[in-house]
Amino acid sequence: MAAAIEETTFESERFRMRPMRPEDAELVQQYVSDPEVALTTGEIPHPYPDGAAIEWISTHDDLRKKGQLEIFAIVERDSDLLVGAIDLRRGEFAHIHEVGYWVAREQWGRGICTEAVKALVDFAFERDEKLMRIFAYSFPENPASARVQEKAGFQREGLLRHGLVRLTEPRDAFLSAIVREDWLEKRS
Repeated sequence: MAAAIEETTFESERFRMRPMRPEDAELVQQYVSDPEVALTTGEIPHPYPDGAAIEWISTHDDLRKKGQLEIFAIVERDSDLLVGAIDLRRGEFAHIHEVGYWVAREQWGRGICTEAVKALVDFAFERDEKLMRIFAYSFPENPASARVQEKAGFQREGLLRHGLVRLTEPRDAFLSAIVREDWLEKRS
């Protein structure tokens, strides 16, 4: 079993990434019920069932304590308005993590995901000196997500044919990653 992950918060210039709260459920439910948002992810069903957001949020603490997954609300620093979510998944290898993200459709085009991904990458590499690699996937039909990764310093490594499943449907996916050396070089 992986070591528990301490609950934490970190910030970027415009946003705070903090643990989800039960009171975030109403906006999560609203945002991910939008088919345009759901279809950019691998796991959010559409239609999104009523009550699913509060149920999802209720799992976060246990996943963090099991050392598997950290899920953060992306909120505006000044107002604490929820605009999206970002997560950091720990897999089989302790030195490799995966990042995933989504934002409300009305927030698209504001650079929120890029800013949040950059902040998460900085946070993760600074916190864990053994972390060597963070990767992300994007669907070929979602070039905006691939662009977020590129602007955050990730390099595309290839196309995985049927590399992901969107709910139960096999889908091709681009794989991109940033390694510690690239991150350090970018910071200097």
